Amino acid sequence: MNLTQVQLAKQLGVSQRTVSNAFLPHAAISARTRQRVAAAAQKLGYRPNTSARAIRQGCFNAITLLMSADPYRSELPKFMFYGIQAAARAADVAVHLNIVPDDELGEENFVPKALREWQSDGLLINYHKSLPEHLQQLIDRHGIPSVFLNLDADHDSVRPDDRGAGRAATEHLLALGHRRIWYVGYSYRRDKFHYSELERQDGYADAMLDAGLKPTCIDYYHPELGTRLLLDAWRRALIATDRPTAVVCYANDLDLSVVHHAATLAGLIVPRDLSLVTFDGSPAVGAIGIDTWLVPEAEVGRIGFKMLQQKIRQPKRMLAGRKVPFTHEPGESVAPPSVVDPSARTTWRSQP
Repeated sequence: MNLTQVQLAKQLGVSQRTVSNAFLPHAAISARTRQRVAAAAQKLGYRPNTSARAIRQGCFNAITLLMSADPYRSELPKFMFYGIQAAARAADVAVHLNIVPDDELGEENFVPKALREWQSDGLLINYHKSLPEHLQQLIDRHGIPSVFLNLDADHDSVRPDDRGAGRAATEHLLALGHRRIWYVGYSYRRDKFHYSELERQDGYADAMLDAGLKPTCIDYYHPELGTRLLLDAWRRALIATDRPTAVVCYANDLDLSVVHHAATLAGLIVPRDLSLVTFDGSPAVGAIGIDTWLVPEAEVGRIGFKMLQQKIRQPKRMLAGRKVPFTHEPGESVAPPSVVDPSARTTWRSQP
């Protein structure tokens, strides 16, 4: 049978309130007393009854991470989860995970357990897109403190600054002397996309236009390079006289790998003949280290947790959406262009 607080207090010769406060991170109690209670609890096998504490205090000292079973709608990068956990651990707050089944997600009468039962103090909602309208209505109706992760929203949300990263990556190449810079994003789909795919491209376009240059954006709908024969199309593009001297890639999987492989087939050497830049949650490494703008996954998780704690304290307050800047991990794939042509303006444009 689990030892009670009263029994532990009797063993230590202190009040039950002192024992209770010793397990509250922000309670006014000396470090010596807190350590003494913790040592005795470990020795005697006492475990705090969090359910009883929640009833007494009206809070659970826990949050719920709500997400979909569909990884496209609700992918959780590991570093973002680490950021949430690190912030929660520092605040002595538990994190519950609630994954909503996709076959029930679209049902109007379906209500996730996190909303049916009051089991935590607030929700971190990890839905990138397509959150069912009735779920948002339930969250609003019940007044549950909530913060969205990695969602493009004006308030109560935190996400990476993808547009700023697209601009920064392009400006770095421009500063080195590149003028024929292309952007490639084969992840883009007109009927299904994540905001980051468009924002990184928009940031690239912003920098190019500010420099008086025409953006060249390549995707599946491109009239020349948007084909299934990607390697052959890119090889031909990279041996043309108006080829790019640098390419900004949305991601390091399909986008970067196709261009890198095609450059090899075209006889180009990276970075002497072609500079490559990409975005990812960790440094992209292949035969050489790729110049990478790092998605601030851990920082988004940490800030999301901090914002939720603020919402829990002030549930009616609407918090301004946060955009977290990327950091730059220089690689071996970027160098000044071997041949600079400032007058180059010829471009292939994506279909409207």
